[in-house]
Amino acid sequence: MGSIYFIQPVRGGLIKIGYTTQPVAERAKELQSGSPLPLRVLGWWTGDTSEESTLHTLFQDSWAYGEWFKSSMRLTDLIERRRLAPPFNVELPGNWSVSRKDAPGLSWVAQQEP
Repeated sequence: MGSIYFIQPVRGGLIKIGYTTQPVAERAKELQSGSPLPLRVLGWWTGDTSEESTLHTLFQDSWAYGEWFKSSMRLTDLIERRRLAPPFNVELPGNWSVSRKDAPGLSWVAQQEP
């Protein structure tokens, strides 16, 4: 099991629906290295390649190319409802990550990894 993720240029535009077994922040950094535009992670959740394929089919009417889809209210609503973390820009400082913490009054934290 890995993660289904959604990445978009910071200023808007096409949204990539992808799957990775890496930490999402690491995959996002890989994509950033090949993109001339700054990217941000809109959200992610636990999933598999079958779910990724289902999402590609579900949003085929918004398909642009590869795994990139035109932004739509339907797609952004889905991301908002299901994501496991708030959006963040790809350029996290150094070895920092964003993760979910299930503790009263503390839902999301950015922490430096060892």
